[in-house]
Amino acid sequence: MSPKQYQNCFVVFRVDEQLLGVPLDYVQRVVRAAEVTPLPKSPPWVLGVVNIQGTIVCILDTRTLLGSVSREIDLSDQFLILTVNAKQIGLIADEVIGVREYESFRTTESDDLIVESPLVRSVSCADDHVTFILDISVIGSLQERMKSSGSNESIGYEQWP
Repeated sequence: MSPKQYQNCFVVFRVDEQLLGVPLDYVQRVVRAAEVTPLPKSPPWVLGVVNIQGTIVCILDTRTLLGSVSREIDLSDQFLILTVNAKQIGLIADEVIGVREYESFRTTESDDLIVESPLVRSVSCADDHVTFILDISVIGSLQERMKSSGSNESIGYEQWP
């Protein structure tokens, strides 16, 4: 399938009671959660790094990014490994549901809603659930801000999300 065919396909995962989705094109793999090595002086939404088959991957705390309370990683959790701006990053999920396709007429952009999280790009509805589609460009900008600055204060991490 070409990327155009994946346009409305998302990897859907659960964090607490929320269903979240990321475009399938960005997802490299899903792996079981592992012990994360904390990074010194990192913002609260960075859990740390893990070694996944020889590649060091920064793991982001999806809960903190969405404005929820963080919790310890469970053995049943999973990491969604994404490639954003040619770098691999991970999001923590309670459970990865699978790949779902949402028809564009059943998707509402976040600009048309009152959505408090800058991480949510749109909301897609199916017959039995609502999925918040995450904005990969925001995740990429977080990665770029981390790379371009050595200190939390200079880029306002304390104000995120």
